[in-house]
Amino acid sequence: MHPKVNKFILHYKIIMAKNNGQQPIRPVLEGLGIGASAEYPIERMDVVKSTASILGTKLGRYYCTKTIRDSRTIRVTRLV
Repeated sequence: MHPKVNKFILHYKIIMAKNNGQQPIRPVLEGLGIGASAEYPIERMDVVKSTASILGTKLGRYYCTKTIRDSRTIRVTRLV
């Protein structure tokens, strides 16, 4: 495996450990392809929505958020 990939995986594992096993928001949203989605617990809704808004403005992207009350999650989808 390429050294940069190993470094990224190690960095990702450290971030996951700091977040108690939850996905980090910013790196995941930055890495989303068009039409791809990521889901987070509803308790992180404020941070997820503000991060999507900020990244959309900075990177010229459009994100759509949907609250799924039954599963208590929020889904972020990259549109453009």
